[in-house]
Amino acid sequence: SQPNPYAGYLGLTLPVAVSLSIWAWQRTTVLGRYEPRRLEALRWLILTAGAAGLIGLGMLASWSRGGWLGALAGVGFVVIFRSRRALVLGVIGGLFLVMAVAIGGVSPALIPDAIAQRVADVPAYFGVGIEVVVSQPVTDENFSVIERLAHWIAALRMWESHPWVGVGPGNYAVVYPDVRLPRWEDALGHAHNVYLNILAESGLVGLAAYVMFWTLTVVWLWRLIRAAPGDSWEAALRIGVMGVLVHLTVHNFFDNLYVQGMYLHVALWLAACDSPRSTVIQRDKLLCTSGVEG
Repeated sequence: SQPNPYAGYLGLTLPVAVSLSIWAWQRTTVLGRYEPRRLEALRWLILTAGAAGLIGLGMLASWSRGGWLGALAGVGFVVIFRSRRALVLGVIGGLFLVMAVAIGGVSPALIPDAIAQRVADVPAYFGVGIEVVVSQPVTDENFSVIERLAHWIAALRMWESHPWVGVGPGNYAVVYPDVRLPRWEDALGHAHNVYLNILAESGLVGLAAYVMFWTLTVVWLWRLIRAAPGDSWEAALRIGVMGVLVHLTVHNFFDNLYVQGMYLHVALWLAACDSPRSTVIQRDKLLCTSGVEG
């Protein structure tokens, strides 16, 4: 009954699994065929690739559009960052896709009907015809989109009335009856968009503080990535966690992932990136080093 938190949790794990899968695959190609460490790398590859596959299937089955977009961004970041070839191919593929869409070269028949229908109203999330969408008849198919847009508009109205400091932390549901759109009486507790929710409750000051916090976090994590050897397990983990932050950033445009303890999940990932060097990490670093012994 809650596909978005479910997809959010999966999306806060999938980039790490993909990053470690790429690391394990690269180890298997570097190490000699008969080296004992190659067998261990293969075990890692089976474990991480299997986990990534199962998580990806769960993400698809969640039917969460916000989760899909977040996963696409998070995994895309990891894949491109981990491979220069993937970066080049990604840029070229992206350009061809944009050109194909622009000239109408992408046939809807190439996309399964169920998925095509699920993403057909995604442009409404980006402000295309919001007033029209909100005023149209509500059906089972468009309910979730219209409900979100209605709450986004309510959040913007709160922010417009108190642009600098908002209506107060935790007061979204309290003020909601005064700014809500007709037909949408339930406040739901938040605006289904973290950034608009912060604007509504804490204004520009609060949003600036939020952006600064995560900017400093990304800078800190980037330095940890640069400090680790590029082919190490630690670097793969940290790049995966950066992908987690990318998913968090994108998915939070469509929901609030700071629920169900998921903020603790993110905190644990960040802590793991800077944890003391354990014997396990030392073992994995030895696995990453090829041609040193003998």
